[in-house]
Amino acid sequence: MMPRIGMCLVGVLLWIAVPAAGQQTGENRFSRTVQVGRDSSLAVSNIAGEVTVHTGRSGEMRIEANKRVRGGSDQDAERVRIDVAEHGGRVEVRTIHTGENDHTSVDFTITVPPDASVDLRSISGNIQVAGVQGGVRAESVSGNVTVGSAAHLDRIKSVSGDVRITGGSSDADVDTGSISGNVTITNLKAPGLTLSTVSGDMVLDGMTLDRVSIRSVSGDVDYTGALARNGRYEISSHSGDITLRLAGQTGFEFDATSFSGDIQSDFPITIHDTGSDNRHGPRQHAVHGTFGDASALLTVRTFSGDVTVKRR
Repeated sequence: MMPRIGMCLVGVLLWIAVPAAGQQTGENRFSRTVQVGRDSSLAVSNIAGEVTVHTGRSGEMRIEANKRVRGGSDQDAERVRIDVAEHGGRVEVRTIHTGENDHTSVDFTITVPPDASVDLRSISGNIQVAGVQGGVRAESVSGNVTVGSAAHLDRIKSVSGDVRITGGSSDADVDTGSISGNVTITNLKAPGLTLSTVSGDMVLDGMTLDRVSIRSVSGDVDYTGALARNGRYEISSHSGDITLRLAGQTGFEFDATSFSGDIQSDFPITIHDTGSDNRHGPRQHAVHGTFGDASALLTVRTFSGDVTVKRR
């Protein structure tokens, strides 16, 4: 049996030779795999740190996390607990901070089955989702939210970060926006879209939508897409410019106003109140007329911005 003094000395030597995990780098790693069936779902609630979700093999979810300590000690990381719970195919992941000012953020990289649904929330951190074919909800308070190739978009929002959606679709209306960030959407196909910002610009390209409600306070709106027959499109910005680039030949009723900005259209709008044929798009502050069979309704409002309708 080793004497007590010898055991203590060995312990000290081991502590010097092999530092505790994360002591030099400020990192603590976590990994867990959960077996799931079809139609599984993932819910993540994170306070600080990145959340990245992509697809992998069917039948399992793999959760990897990395605790990062900045300006603190390893004891700060120990005050943050990662909880993983599974209930009937629903996997819930939470970070629980048991102390104050622990200087710890947790970055998640999670692999889910392709048909899984995800509900992701972060207070301070970016969220990225790619390839998920189930329902997708993603919200961050102070981070960017990026979603690519999602088949069932639902609610994608940020308060002070940018929102980017690429190659998405949905069989229901999509709700998205940001308070002070920009919103960029490309190649979206859905029945409807509700989008709002306060001070961010919006760029939407390749839209296939039946209904649109877009509202901005001080940002510009640039919308490109084809109008659907009997579609309804309402776009407003208090102090931003609105540019519409319309593809196809779908007729529409055009109702546009701007208090101090100009309105111009490349389409020959037949003005209803004068009966004149506006073939050259004269610049004015209010236009109410029709193009073609007027099957779609296009309503545009701005206070101090310009309204421009172009052919795609």
